[in-house]
This record gives sequence, C-alpha cells and structure tokens, in this order.
Amino acid sequence: MSKDPLNEYHRKRNLGASREPAGGAGDAPRFVIQKHDASRLHYDFRLAFDGALKSWAVPKGPSTDPREKRLAVQVEDHPLDYADFEGVIPEGHYGAGTVMVWDRGGYRNLLADKDPPKDMASAYRDGLLEVWLDGDKLKGGYALCLHLMPLPSFVSTAQFLTASVTAAVLMLSGTVPPDGFEWRKVKPYAIYVCMFVATIYCNMRALQHSNVETVIVFRSCCPLIVAMLDWAFLGRKLPSARSFASLLVILGGCL
Repeated sequence: MSKDPLNEYHRKRNLGASREPAGGAGDAPRFVIQKHDASRLHYDFRLAFDGALKSWAVPKGPSTDPREKRLAVQVEDHPLDYADFEGVIPEGHYGAGTVMVWDRGGYRNLLADKDPPKDMASAYRDGLLEVWLDGDKLKGGYALCLHLMPLPSFVSTAQFLTASVTAAVLMLSGTVPPDGFEWRKVKPYAIYVCMFVATIYCNMRALQHSNVETVIVFRSCCPLIVAMLDWAFLGRKLPSARSFASLLVILGGCL
C-alpha cells in the first residue's frame, strides 16, 4: 500500500479550525503561487502532479530574471484544492497568517520533450524539474534543482562522523598524541555534552513543526540570550562592544 502523500499535511493541521482544504481531485498540470504572510512573509510555489501539490516555500519570491537563483525550501505536499485557497489561518495554528493567490495557471513539462523523455514523477525522483509556466504574471521556463536528504539530521551526522574520522587519523598518524580516558577529566563536561545532543535533537524536531526561518532566527538569538543570562545570574561580564556588535550582526543577518 502506497503512503498517503497528505499524511504530513493533515498531521500538522486542525482543518476544522483553519478551514484549509482537505483534499481534491484532478490531473490537470497546473501551478499556483501563494503569498503567505506568516511569521515571515514568503511565497509558496506549488506544482500539481502525482495526485497532490508538490510545494516549496520561496523566501524572496519568484523572479523573472534568468540570471537569478532563488532558494526554495520544500515543504509537505498539499491537497489539490489548496490551489484555490485564500484566507486567514488563525493564530495558534500551523502557518498562521494571510494566504493570497499571487499567480496561477497551467504548466508544461519541458523534460517530456527531451531524449529520453521524463514525466514529472520521474524527473522529481531524479532531482530536477524543468517546467514552462503559463500564468497571469509568470510566463517562461523555470528549473527546480532538488537537493534531497534522506535523513533530517544528515548534516549533523556528517559533522560528527567527519570530526571523529579526523581525530582518529590525526592520532593514528602521530600528529596528535592520544590521551588515556580518565573519567575524572570527562565528568565535568558530561552535562554539556548531553545538553549539546539535546539541543541538536530539539532543532531537528523544531524544523518538523516550524518554518526554517523561525528556527534560524531563534538560533541566532541564542548567543545574545546566553550572554545576558550569564551577566544576570552568574555575575559574569557582558561581552565587549566588539563582541556584542558581532553577535548583533549575526542576528541581523537572519532578520
């Protein structure tokens, strides 16, 4: 039995309260771009195929300049009827904010005309979609290059493995002399290791329920929050003006 592509969509929402569509039918090749004023204003680009709307959040919106590339973060599939949805998702619900249709129309699969031809599902699995959009505002060819990670924690796992392999190579080559394991030396840092692992887990869980921009801004606030808490409760000095300015630059880059 094939997995329902809308499972994630339904899991995140209370459709009775948000009044978002629950399903839909049809096989017409159509697209929609919705302006979504949620926690951060962005545009949702959706393509209908495989019985659902494949969806991407585009933070800076679509472009008509072929020299520009735009980040598109893939989100869960949406039901076909969502292509006509406009309204206000109430506060406290996933994606709360105003949704408006910015552009819509039909599309043509450009890879169907190439040798060998590919349908949309095959192109999606291969990681590259090329479509001709025929909308009210957008008319022309667009490509979506898909970078699929099999695990949400792939990057963190890769970082851990890289650090471990590098340390092992340095020790085996004699570049860095290994120290014997002594629990008395490790014990003071055990709580910090546990907190670090818990933080990574929380980040991964947060990305399943929040948009990526919210998580990035929150993480960028952390150094400032920690510095202020250290000053307030531990009596430590506040960061120097230069350090404080650097922390503000990090935070400002995400706003």
